[in-house]
Order: sequence, then C-alpha cells, then structure tokens
Amino acid sequence: MHKSDVGGVRLAIPDLAAAGSAMAEMNARLGAQGYAVEGFLIEEMAPKGHEIVIGSVRDASFGPLVMFGLGGIFVEILKDVAFRICPVNAIDARQMVDEVPGAAILRGARGGIVVPDKVLIDAILAVLGADGLVPALGNEMAELDLNPLIATAHGIVAVDARIILAPDSVRP
Repeated sequence: MHKSDVGGVRLAIPDLAAAGSAMAEMNARLGAQGYAVEGFLIEEMAPKGHEIVIGSVRDASFGPLVMFGLGGIFVEILKDVAFRICPVNAIDARQMVDEVPGAAILRGARGGIVVPDKVLIDAILAVLGADGLVPALGNEMAELDLNPLIATAHGIVAVDARIILAPDSVRP
C-alpha cells in the first residue's frame, strides 16, 4: 500500500488543531477502507526539492543489489533508476546518476532546482558505499527503500523509509 494512494499523507499542516483534524479524517477514511491505523508520524515539512530514491534488495547469489533514481511516484511510473551490486564507489555513484534519464531534472532543467552531483553522490555513498548503511547492515536487511528523499542544492532529507528485516538475521 502506498500511503499517498489511500489518503494517508498530509502536507503543510499549519498547527496542532489542523494536525488533530487531519489524523481524525485519515483514521476514518482508512478505517472505512479496512485499514487499521496503529499510529501517526508527524514530521517537519521538508524543503522544496526533487524526489529521489535510494534502495537495496538482498539477492541470494549477489548480495545487496542497489538502486538510485527519481523517487516518489516517479520510481514506479517512470522506472527511472540505475542498479549496481553493493558496495559502490564514487565512480559507480556518478555513473548511476548519469544513467538516470531524469538526471537532467536533478541538474536544473528548464530553470528548476539544481542538485549538485556531489550532493547526490555523497548520499549514494552514505547508503550504498563501502562504509555506508547497506554494507554495515546488509545481512540484517532484506530490503531498504528510502523513498522519497528530497534533494536540494544543499543536501538531502529522507521523508520516508521502509526496511524489511532479513528472516535469517540475528537480532539481540
């Protein structure tokens, strides 16, 4: 289920009263659709930017396979992504950015927001590089989906994430 598809996301809520109203409305709408709401996550509003995705899925033969591309609804509609085997290095990360046809959007096409390649490469390496999150926790995770990440000229903010633990991982 995608939260935005079932009315489970609200943006730019101005105050506590509006937050309470939004939660009550979402709870009623989702309940009518047969979903049980266990709680709500309230986050600060992310800056305006481009939505990207960074993810990983563990393959039995290859280990973590990793992905970068346009995120949000675009990842499923446009499938504008690049794949590699983890870990990636800076050259791999740059190639992943270059392979995504939507890179022109990230680079400010038609006067849009420019996200420097360095910002994108640093984010890819922080998650998928040799010292990144996926190699550090790769045996613990079956899947990682950071989508969307909001990319701006100054950095990247994760606004949603999904982690599926590996069934065979050992946790304390």
